[in-house]
Amino acid sequence: MKAIFVKVLVLTALSAIIILVSSIPSFAASSETISTDQHRSIISYLLQQEISSEQAVKIAYNHAGVDRQDVLFPQVEVHISDEYKTYRVKFYIGLTEYTYDVDGATGKINSFETVDYGDLCSAR
Repeated sequence: MKAIFVKVLVLTALSAIIILVSSIPSFAASSETISTDQHRSIISYLLQQEISSEQAVKIAYNHAGVDRQDVLFPQVEVHISDEYKTYRVKFYIGLTEYTYDVDGATGKINSFETVDYGDLCSAR
């Protein structure tokens, strides 16, 4: 019974948000209402749980197989475009640079790259 009440409460809240959002003009200052696809997109985004920057860093470290204590110059940037949040995690282990793009909603690694500057220095 409690689970049904929670579902009804969540659906009511989402309906209210949809009504409010559809009454707001778009970023282009037009008075057009939001389409059905945009409603679905907003609802799916609101239902997703976002991860923190600390969680994004842990995901990148785990994928790279490194320990936090071995990391040099860690950096985290948040990129927000439209309805997506991505964390750019960059760090160094020795002369190797690691760069990860981690999805802010799911924690999935969208892309990663490593550059070994030791190889570049020894190629001279």
